Amino acid sequence: MGFDEALVEAPAHSDVEGRSLVIGRLGDKQLSAVIACRGNVIRLTDVRRARSQEVAIYEGE
Repeated sequence: MGFDEALVEAPAHSDVEGRSLVIGRLGDKQLSAVIACRGNVIRLTDVRRARSQEVAIYEGE
């Protein structure tokens, strides 16, 4: 399994810090991850199977 070059990144709803929602594919599954960038460090907050709305965004629908 390799890096998904077609991943999609969008702002995540957060009052605490600047977070992004990243949607990509790992094998045959779409996953969503919430990340926070702090300087040169990317902090992973959450990873889960993508919801149907997120899959539609990823697939460009």
